[in-house]
Amino acid sequence: MLESLLDVEHLPHAAFGAVAGMVMFFKGFVRLRTARVVENTPTSRIRSLPLGSVEVIGSVRAAEPLEGPLSGKSVAYYEVLVEEYRRSRNHSRWVRIHREASSEPFSVHDGTGHMLVLPDGSDTHLPHDYRHEAGTFAEVPAHIEAALANWNIRRGFFGRGRLRFTERHLQDGDTVYVYGVAQERPDMRHKQAERVNEKLRELRADPDAMQAVDIDGDGHISDDEWDYTRVRAVAEAREELQENRIVIAKGRSGEMFLISENPANPLQEHAVSNVLCDDCEGRWGTRQVGVAAARLSSQRQGTDLASQQS
Repeated sequence: MLESLLDVEHLPHAAFGAVAGMVMFFKGFVRLRTARVVENTPTSRIRSLPLGSVEVIGSVRAAEPLEGPLSGKSVAYYEVLVEEYRRSRNHSRWVRIHREASSEPFSVHDGTGHMLVLPDGSDTHLPHDYRHEAGTFAEVPAHIEAALANWNIRRGFFGRGRLRFTERHLQDGDTVYVYGVAQERPDMRHKQAERVNEKLRELRADPDAMQAVDIDGDGHISDDEWDYTRVRAVAEAREELQENRIVIAKGRSGEMFLISENPANPLQEHAVSNVLCDDCEGRWGTRQVGVAAARLSSQRQGTDLASQQS
């Protein structure tokens, strides 16, 4: 009877272990499949980039400089993570309580051209550029206090306990690997319509320009004359926006979208581990899965940045 009770007592732990093992196996399989895609995809030159899934390697340039919320540095892209250290009867772990990433585009230059990258929805593999830990009542830098207030995270009595702050970012000049879908910018039609309306407003405010719209010189702008003017405005707007019309972004059908700071090994071990387990450190074999994926991706034969720029 006692042995039966002990067996029943351990059933929840056994079930939890089985489910966790299945989840980690599935995620590990996905990561290894991703590594094979990376390994088998040739690097494209931006000058002759085709539409569809592509891989590019180049140097980062900010479209609009940003400030890293934790580091205070000028960056082209950032993501921040705030974790709280929690203890329970069986184990202790870091648990994510806040995460955010910038959505502003940045450009990649490879010596043959440049391409805008829209980072929303990407799987980023970047090293820690800034990390800070603080106990419940420990002082933290003023800029972190300001960031916590902005994120509505309280510390001290009736607030959070021991916290860890991590920032990963890309700065101008960093070498970056991007695997995503080359496509027409999703908001391009909206931007084009805005530019056309802006041109027409400027035209209406300029009497001399409006006189030129009156092609037949009868002192009246007909519907045909205005339609012709709008067509010209559309063509001019398209030409002005042509340079950034094609971007690399997340695909509409769930295609892989990867951004890494290590072109030789895009699926770096620490990054894979972070993706598999946000609130833990190396549990359930995630470190081993990361090592396997990293070893596989390191065998890829893609062109490196130096050869691409030569």
